[in-house]
Amino acid sequence: MNRNKLKILVLSDLKQNSKDTLKYASNLAKEFNGALELLCVKEPNETITTENPLSAMLNLSSTYIKTEQKLNKQIENITKEDFFPVKKIIEFGNVKNEIEKRIEHSNPDFIIIGKKQKRLLNYSTDNITVFLLKKYNSKVCISNKTSFSDIYEVLNQKYKKAQTA
Repeated sequence: MNRNKLKILVLSDLKQNSKDTLKYASNLAKEFNGALELLCVKEPNETITTENPLSAMLNLSSTYIKTEQKLNKQIENITKEDFFPVKKIIEFGNVKNEIEKRIEHSNPDFIIIGKKQKRLLNYSTDNITVFLLKKYNSKVCISNKTSFSDIYEVLNQKYKKAQTA
């Protein structure tokens, strides 16, 4: 990735609103001359259903291929009009740990996440949005809540800090 480009990390779970999240991120990348990285993390226990190591590896492999196909399809739909590169990253492991590793590795300027779908009963204790907002508050954009004017404001603040340093 080019260093003068704005680095944008998109976190996707390939659910219903991930297409809208990717569209938002691509518009942001076009507006601010950004480079996109798309991260999709899968929990191994969702994929591996057997204790046989060979079967487990086959399940992981097929899940990886299916996930990559879904990502390619979403990227293709979004970048039809204007082609720009999107780096795809698919990881297996603990979601929070893998996201944290990717953020430390790529040091993005912004992290784009989608708004979570409302559910009648929500027993999930793995709240990624809360985790990201606590740890990386100034970098997190929720796709349907963060306006481009808010992003301009954050970029202006970063620019002023860089000039005074």
